[in-house]
Amino acid sequence: MADLAQKHLLICGASSGLGLACAQAAAAAGAALVLNGRDQARLEQTLSGLPGEGHTVFAGDLTEADARRSLADAVPTLDGVVFAAGLHRIKPAKFLDDAGWEETFAVNHRAPCLLTTALLKAKKLSAGASLVYLGSIAADVATVGNALYAGSKGALVSSVRVLALELARQRIRANVVSPGQVKTAMTEANAAQLSADVLARNESLYPLGQGTPEQVAATVLFLLGEGASWITGQNIVVDGGYTLT
Repeated sequence: MADLAQKHLLICGASSGLGLACAQAAAAAGAALVLNGRDQARLEQTLSGLPGEGHTVFAGDLTEADARRSLADAVPTLDGVVFAAGLHRIKPAKFLDDAGWEETFAVNHRAPCLLTTALLKAKKLSAGASLVYLGSIAADVATVGNALYAGSKGALVSSVRVLALELARQRIRANVVSPGQVKTAMTEANAAQLSADVLARNESLYPLGQGTPEQVAATVLFLLGEGASWITGQNIVVDGGYTLT
């Protein structure tokens, strides 16, 4: 586990799923955290279960410009940010509409990119800071009904590569971690829409079995730590071998 003592981190999407796992792992590694999500009560619940001291919460919808600016103004100078908030809805092409595209891209692409901009404008990223964005193998592996999610995550990967190049002179690193299917509330909700045969087939495609949020969080922590100080602009796949099949 990376040593994050004396580090200040912002975890977006900290109240559930991968964001929650990242918050728990980072706190255990000694970091002081600012936890962001939309629901104050759920953030407080996350906060109550974290080890260590110096953690705070900031509830706000980061698809809104005012919330991004307020968060950027409120946080201390940060050594790292984890962008883990996400929206995943399965919808075949013939049912897509403008509202669905806007909502999905607002959460998965626009919010993390423009929060990065807000933090830069507020000068809240330290030299050597590490930015970790949660992507998905959906950006590279086509599955039926996944155009919204895949498109938004593909756009995120492309944007982060450019951010990494632009921020390198400040020694700020930017990377994507792209998981396969892990067992979170969001993936369980999507799985409820699928037949038993499809679920069994999906499970069989993972040589190491489907993963856990904690396994993904371990990779995120590595990228936040000094051991990854020469890694930037990368899309690191964490998928139990799914993309090998």
